[in-house]
Amino acid sequence: MTTPDTPVVPAHLRRIVCCLTIGLLALGGPKHVNGQGCVPIHGSGIPTADAVDAASDAEYKWDLSFDYRNFNSIHDFIGTTENARIGTGVFNKSNFTDSGLTYNLDPRWSVSLTVPFSVEDRSQETNGLRYHTDTAGIGDIQLEGHFLVFDPKNHPKGNISIGLGLVMPTGSDDTMGTFLTYNKTTNTYTAKIEPVDQSIQLGTGGWGVIMDLYAYHEIVVPAVTGFVSASYTAYPDAGTNGVPTYRSNPYEALTGIPDSYLYRIGAEWAVLPKYGISLSLAERMEGVPVYNLIGGTEGFRRPGYTIACESGIIWTHQTWTVRFYMPASQYHNRTQSLADKEDSILTGKYQHGDAFFANYEWILSLDKRF
Repeated sequence: MTTPDTPVVPAHLRRIVCCLTIGLLALGGPKHVNGQGCVPIHGSGIPTADAVDAASDAEYKWDLSFDYRNFNSIHDFIGTTENARIGTGVFNKSNFTDSGLTYNLDPRWSVSLTVPFSVEDRSQETNGLRYHTDTAGIGDIQLEGHFLVFDPKNHPKGNISIGLGLVMPTGSDDTMGTFLTYNKTTNTYTAKIEPVDQSIQLGTGGWGVIMDLYAYHEIVVPAVTGFVSASYTAYPDAGTNGVPTYRSNPYEALTGIPDSYLYRIGAEWAVLPKYGISLSLAERMEGVPVYNLIGGTEGFRRPGYTIACESGIIWTHQTWTVRFYMPASQYHNRTQSLADKEDSILTGKYQHGDAFFANYEWILSLDKRF
């Protein structure tokens, strides 16, 4: 999708300010969060680095976590414009589970292993007949190290966590499915076996590098903590994984390996500290860039992003933490891909692919320290 003309104060920035202002006022004051559908942001959507936990859990050696994310993508966008295809377009039903194990080497250094598992269903229509393709299995496993910039004993009110890791291509990137085509002349359907859509493939087929940052500090009053998190996964590979797409655009003949990102800014408020209950409010932006940061940008990809207002509740009891988040989307943008731009030049006609997004999702996280 192409980026819309930018006014003096962009509409989506006004939504961000409005969401944070209204939300924090509703909470009584600020203590102490994947792009969806066709845009291939997989995983639970929970940041891999959490400096607040890292600082408070230094006495524990191990941390076991299970994170679950669910959303249904039915809203079709080209750029920032939604097409009226609800009920007749593509339906993506996505379920992601991340199982993570963290070992604290000392109060400032830790290493984490994350094993993703997903179950996804994609349906589409051919001449009024809706059929399904689906996938289920392990995705691309991640291994990452984290470092606290400041000694948590000397900086209990704030810290910065820096993470660097590796994404291994353990998930299948060429799972096959049965697709139907309709012949109007003979009034018959023909089945063909092809790789399922990129949005529901279990893996990317490439080695990636994870870079993330998580910073927090107490603000306003001791019960409120502000935080900022940023996570970017870069793929320094050749640009494609060699899996055919059978798309008409010659520049999309093979499946690309796109970078991805997740940014969050917000605050947590310990509304009932006696019972370990906190409320969370954040703005989150996640998506796929048009161009990879390091590697090639060839092949088929659906670049784009979503901005959402993320509300949540957190309950902590002894060594257990349960979190529930519900991001509500405010802004979708399916940007124009490099392949779209190249095909526009080749054909002399403007090309811009679409993508399906979800307007809301929910994320559940269970954490145990020992």
